[in-house]
Amino acid sequence: MAGMARTSRDTAGLVKALRDQRTLLRNARRAFDEGSHPEAQNIAARLRVLLHDTRLSHSLLGQLRVKERLPYLDTNSAEMPAEVIQMGGGLCMISAMLGPEDTASSRYRAPLDVLAPDRIHPPQAFVDWWGDPVVDDDRGRPISRRQFVLWLANEEGGAHIDPTIDDTYAELSTAGVSRFAPAEGDDPLFRDLVAPTVRQIAYEVETTLDNHLIEETEPSVQVSVRDPICPCGSGEKRGRCFDLRQPRRRVSMSELMAELPPPS
Repeated sequence: MAGMARTSRDTAGLVKALRDQRTLLRNARRAFDEGSHPEAQNIAARLRVLLHDTRLSHSLLGQLRVKERLPYLDTNSAEMPAEVIQMGGGLCMISAMLGPEDTASSRYRAPLDVLAPDRIHPPQAFVDWWGDPVVDDDRGRPISRRQFVLWLANEEGGAHIDPTIDDTYAELSTAGVSRFAPAEGDDPLFRDLVAPTVRQIAYEVETTLDNHLIEETEPSVQVSVRDPICPCGSGEKRGRCFDLRQPRRRVSMSELMAELPPPS
């Protein structure tokens, strides 16, 4: 209600919230992997809580002052020459189920940690990982991780159901992209590119947090400021990456709690 007093969360409360959100994310992606397709909406909602900032809402990793400082895993497929057949759509791959002609099927799937060489890249700073396109639709419109997550979180039912839906979302969730689409079959979800893409984004986020945000009290890896190459592993010059975004290899919870200001 308007006018009611509000109290800032203390650092312990923020850390607990992070642990809770990670538990909810694990539960949602486990259920999705076991066949509950609507759980993609819950995955997207958890990713939105962790990562998305607006004028009125603040991401949890942003409140912890760590979102911009982590090197994010990038498993997007590299762009292939026009003459090369590409068996995947951005963050997804095409998985085929072999069998008799009337039972064989194929569909988009998240590759998770089964990565072809063209999916192995240096980690990215958040601003690039979140906002850069990972696939183009059939009209050539570039789609980012951010857009995939917000479609399911804000339009499809993760946190809200819009009375209208984005045309591009409607196309990608029912038809995928024609240049690497699964063969038509009986599976009604065989050309949904959105849900498995969001699942792969969750894999990238969980792996990034597992590898770079540690709960032990040991100090994070220290990097000399004289090192000309960025410590995030991107291969960029330090002045073009580290000095702008300040990524670190690891950040401990104790460091985060020490750096956060006291509640007002």
